[in-house]
Amino acid sequence: MKLIFKNTFSVALSVVLSFAFVALAVSAATTISTSISTGGTLSVSGISSFSGSVQASSTLVATGATTLYGTTTVMAQPLVLGLMATNPNGQTEGTIFYDSTSKIIKLYDGASWFTVATSTGGAVLSGSRIQFSDLSTNFVTFGTTTPQGASVVTLEATSTLAIPLTLVAYDAATANTFQIRDSSSANLIYVNSAGALFGSSTAQFTGVVTTYGSDVFGDATGDTLTINGGTVAMGNIATTTVPTTAVHNIWSIATSTTGTPIFSVSGISSPNGRVGIGTVAPATTLEVIGTASSTNLIVGGDSTNGNLAGMIFGTCNIVTKTIAATSTAGVACTSATGITTSYTVFVQATSSLTAHLKPANATSEFVITGASSTAVNTIGVQIFNQIGEATSTYGTLNFWAVR
Repeated sequence: MKLIFKNTFSVALSVVLSFAFVALAVSAATTISTSISTGGTLSVSGISSFSGSVQASSTLVATGATTLYGTTTVMAQPLVLGLMATNPNGQTEGTIFYDSTSKIIKLYDGASWFTVATSTGGAVLSGSRIQFSDLSTNFVTFGTTTPQGASVVTLEATSTLAIPLTLVAYDAATANTFQIRDSSSANLIYVNSAGALFGSSTAQFTGVVTTYGSDVFGDATGDTLTINGGTVAMGNIATTTVPTTAVHNIWSIATSTTGTPIFSVSGISSPNGRVGIGTVAPATTLEVIGTASSTNLIVGGDSTNGNLAGMIFGTCNIVTKTIAATSTAGVACTSATGITTSYTVFVQATSSLTAHLKPANATSEFVITGASSTAVNTIGVQIFNQIGEATSTYGTLNFWAVR
């Protein structure tokens, strides 16, 4: 019995001393070149270097920074993540692993798994910006796995209620809310902070364009408004106003060698539309307030009969002319201003057409039997002396002339 107790005490003492020696050794800087296996907790409070493998069958906790080195202190060795074919269950927030099926690194945020990076490329940090590792082949898609054509970014709604993109401006912002630029950073199209849309080139719409409020077309006198549509329709009672400062050649219809320009005003029902010049309330189909002129006017008839290219009126003077008894003579009525041989004239006697020597028993003297434009500013008048003796006449005639 004494021998057994002695042996047992010796073994126990040696075990205690061994653990004490190990604990003392690892509390300072320690280098262990062989394997250590312990069923409890191994605590290292100083700097330790392991030249072999360190394996933990349970959780390995490092409260400080962890640095991995290879055979030299310059080249760091890669960190190999655990491989799993599917998402593990019951993990805690911050768990990370390599999905060997999808070839991606996944991180658990406490509620679900999401992709951190892939083995075929992805977003990388370049300076102060995040960009694709390969700008020519990588694409971003939201709501879909299929990019649209060559689009770098594709946004696709995931349901009938989903909104693909919403931009929210900063309160009281002064910068543009949205803009598209060319390669030289010049704006092609942008929306300012007030919601106004601006474009630097031609806007083309294949459907109906509806605007609310006043519209401005062009910003200079040289700008042209072109309407390719055949009809300009006013949806409401309309008034076209040209400011006084812009009154110069306001409306003009260009001449054409292939068509006849037509300007027409018509009504849906009687009365027909009206045109007023010098008035905003024409009383007739056409009313002109002020002087009007025309080089060709059709009054009744057709384009052959009834043309009126000009109309003038005034007076002309007959010099003293002696006409034989009961005979007709031609008399020149001069000073008919505006008359040419192109006019058809009508004349009327005035009270000045009198006999120079009137017989006491005469009741009338002269009758105008005809008139025509014989020269510039001259009308030839045929006058019949209906009394029985030669008599002289003179005076002034009224005339009307048309061509």
